[in-house]
Order: sequence, then structure tokens, then C-alpha cells
Amino acid sequence: MAQYHHLLPFLALIVLLILPSSSHAILTDALFSETNDFIFGGQNLTNGNGTLSLLNNCGLSYYIKGQKVVDFNTTINGTKGCTLSVTRRGLLSLDDGSGNAPRTLGTAGELGEYVLLASNERFGVYGPRIWDNGVSRPPSTTLENKKLLRATSNNFIYSDNSIDGIANGNATIATNDDVKAYITQKCTLSVKNSTGTIWESTPSSNESNVCSLWLTNRGPLLLQYEDSKGLQTQWTGGAFEKVNLYVALLRSFGKIGIYGLKDDIRDISPYPGSAAENIKMVTA
Repeated sequence: MAQYHHLLPFLALIVLLILPSSSHAILTDALFSETNDFIFGGQNLTNGNGTLSLLNNCGLSYYIKGQKVVDFNTTINGTKGCTLSVTRRGLLSLDDGSGNAPRTLGTAGELGEYVLLASNERFGVYGPRIWDNGVSRPPSTTLENKKLLRATSNNFIYSDNSIDGIANGNATIATNDDVKAYITQKCTLSVKNSTGTIWESTPSSNESNVCSLWLTNRGPLLLQYEDSKGLQTQWTGGAFEKVNLYVALLRSFGKIGIYGLKDDIRDISPYPGSAAENIKMVTA
């Protein structure tokens, strides 16, 4: 990673241009492959320019600036209710509540945790998750957006970007509800809420160094600083994977997870069923 260090100030500027300076991150519409995380017909996932729209008849379409660019051919005529969720194989699943098998879109991946992320970088399915900080959702918590049954995620850094900490204080990099992720003055990555620290990386340092959080294009989060001996890695989150677009997400209960892009939403093929499949037979 030493060969990239001269790019850190430039890449940090890119991050600041992409993400709001108040938190260095964007709260984003997201669907995780978790129980009860779904949207109903008549609701959308959007990142501003791109919108994934689900109708009550299970029709699913993707729009860019109001123009339909993908029709996923999932309409079920006569259906008056539908839900969209993400499976633990990374498939989009549409269920009309009839008891029939849900219609699925995409190619099944490895079993794991996936997320359909309305990302400004790439709107699509990310996963399986390659690393997390070990924080689990408390059993008593519910999804933040109860009405829409949709989670939000704070996607605070993309691969090949970095965020700089500061040497004399804490540097907030993301917030989600009352949860905050930040680089501490001891060069650790920490997550806390109003009741205290939820999680913190180890080891820490007593040196007054400017630390940079870097997400590589092979997956790991690196917390680094430079001293008289050159670039030093204080902490690593995750193992090296294949080259891809990765994103680190902060959940509202304190989990940080890293996901690689599986499918851009525009690369997911429409449902292969014929038009006849969409017609329900009615007998007198």
C-alpha cells in the first residue's frame, strides 16, 4: 500500500466532494438479506438519479432521471400486493403473497449477507459481506424505518478512497441515528452511541499521528499513519479478496460491514417467464 500513500490527500478530497462534510457519508436506502427487511408495492428505493420502483402487481422497473431504463418483466396480472426482498444468495425476490414460489432475479451467489444498496457510486446488489466488526443487532431492536420496513445504511467509504483523521482529536466519519463511527486521536476506529463505546479496533497508539482510513479495491479496511520509517498499518479489517468495488457500511445498531459489488442493477436480467405466465386463469 505504500505506493498509494502519495495519493491519499487527493483521494481524501474526492471523498469529501462525494460525501457531505458533516459526516463524510450518506444515509442510503438499502435492503439487507434479513428477516422482515423488504418494501411493499408502491414504494421505491432511490439515490436521487436512480430509482428502483415496485408496483402493487409486482412490476419492477429501474429509472434514471425519470426515464425507464430496465423493465424486469415481473408483472403478475391480477395481483394487488407485492414485496421485494433480497435473499441470502443475493437474489432479488418478489412475492405476491399467493403462496406460489417468489419470482427471483439475478444469479445465485455464495450463501451470506447481501444488500441491495441505492448507492450513488453503483446502484446494485453487494455481497456476500466479507468482513464485519462483530456487532449484532440486539434482539429488541426493530428496523429504523418501521413504516416502509426498510433499513438505512451509512455508506461511508468506497474502495480506493481514504478519510483522514486528525492528530489532536476525534474525527467523525459517519453517523447513523445516534451511532457514530470515528477515527480517534489514538489511531483507532471506534463506534459509539449515546450510552458509550459499542466497538473499537485494537491496538491503539499514543503517538500524535494523522491516521487515514483506507478501503482497498481488494476489500480490507486499513487504518494507517506515516512516521519516520514510512507508512505504517495500525489495524486491518478483513482479508484481501479479488479486485472489485467495495463499500463499508455503518448500520444504525453499530455494525460496520464490508461488501463487494455483485450485480449492478442494470446488469440483472429481466424475469425470463413468458407473458402467458403472467395471466391468471379464471373459471366460472
